[in-house]
Amino acid sequence: MVAFRVKSAVLLALLMASPLAAAQQTAVKAVCPTVEPWGYQETEEGAACSFMDYVARDAGLLPKTEVQPIPRILHGLRDGTIDLTLIVPTPERLELAVSLCEASSISISIAYFKNAVGSFEGTRVGTFRNGALLKEFFTHGAEPVDLLTMTQGFKMLAAHRLTGTVCVQPGCDRAIRNAGLSPDELSMVPVESFPFSLLLSKQSPLASDAGTVEKLRAACQSPASHRILDALIREFE
Repeated sequence: MVAFRVKSAVLLALLMASPLAAAQQTAVKAVCPTVEPWGYQETEEGAACSFMDYVARDAGLLPKTEVQPIPRILHGLRDGTIDLTLIVPTPERLELAVSLCEASSISISIAYFKNAVGSFEGTRVGTFRNGALLKEFFTHGAEPVDLLTMTQGFKMLAAHRLTGTVCVQPGCDRAIRNAGLSPDELSMVPVESFPFSLLLSKQSPLASDAGTVEKLRAACQSPASHRILDALIREFE
């Protein structure tokens, strides 16, 4: 995680250069998912955390970032204890939150050892808890096994406790290496690509402040924020 601390220092320098950094700011809770490289629960850091920190400050807010599993994030969006998050905007999630901008995109595959299987039917495959994005895949007979992180899934794959496991790009190659594997050992079954969007809870007090919503939207869509997010993602690819 040393590389991440370097990125954080760069972001801090950018924020200190902004006139908004010294202003009185409204607090906002921004929560990142426990999906590499977007959020690492053990350090409360991640690309999504730094991105939302930048966007919130650029909009004149004072962010407090945390990292939580997606089921807890959805609960927080539902009851308004979370203001902002960066996740895939499924129709169910958009019932709880407003999409401010599409910040990036992700692609999801199922990774497995080369020549290991002809079919996943009847096998154990790792997926994130509340794995809504893989519902269609699991209709074909694979048994879903809940994971907290991609690295956990690849460690279970290496130990032959799984036949396949979820691979989300960007970030998957690093998770593979963290598990002591090489990408060259694995094959991938592509599942689907999804937008990755900044969401604002409909129950957040900020949602009723049209001025703040527009500032957040503009900050999220700005060329500067996209340059920062691209740089953060590259660190983990």
